[in-house]
Amino acid sequence: MNKNNTDDKQNHNSKKKADMEDKEKDKKKPNEEQVVNNDNQNESDIKEKSEAEQLKDRITELEALVNSHKDKMLRAVADCENTKKRMQRDKEDAVSFANKEIIKDLIPCLDSFDAALSSSADESVKKGIELIKTSFLTVLKKWGIEEIDDVGKDYDPSRHEACLCEEGTEDENDKVVLTLQKGYALHSQVIRPAKVKILKGKHE
Repeated sequence: MNKNNTDDKQNHNSKKKADMEDKEKDKKKPNEEQVVNNDNQNESDIKEKSEAEQLKDRITELEALVNSHKDKMLRAVADCENTKKRMQRDKEDAVSFANKEIIKDLIPCLDSFDAALSSSADESVKKGIELIKTSFLTVLKKWGIEEIDDVGKDYDPSRHEACLCEEGTEDENDKVVLTLQKGYALHSQVIRPAKVKILKGKHE
């Protein structure tokens, strides 16, 4: 009898202990599930963040690519415009200077008029030569020819050929004082420089 009671008591205690352990397990279970859920959430956040960063990097790469292509396109357009302008300028120059060689061949005729005017003592002859030369120059000017006769101006090596020098004051340095032979330009491009005499200032 006593033995049975003892066994029952032990069984009761064992059962009670088992119930308590189950309750403890039940208490821990939600916590463990919460931890698992939190871990899953963290992994999901990391994954979303990683995808966002990848997307941001991709956007940056595409923007750089677009800017690169835009720059190339602008350069190509600029090159095209420059080519068009150069071709137009070359075309205009070809028209403007088409008669350059012929005009260069006519320049000695103008020199002959000048020589005749210098050597002739007959005023009526001089007047006739002057009229012919003026008419001739008028025609040439229509084609863009102009005389280079820069007495009193500063010496310019692109327009003048210095053949003689004489001493002058410091203020007169490199001044053209005499034209020995007139020069000529076609549309402002020198085709023959003028031969001149210049002054050189004193150097103390």
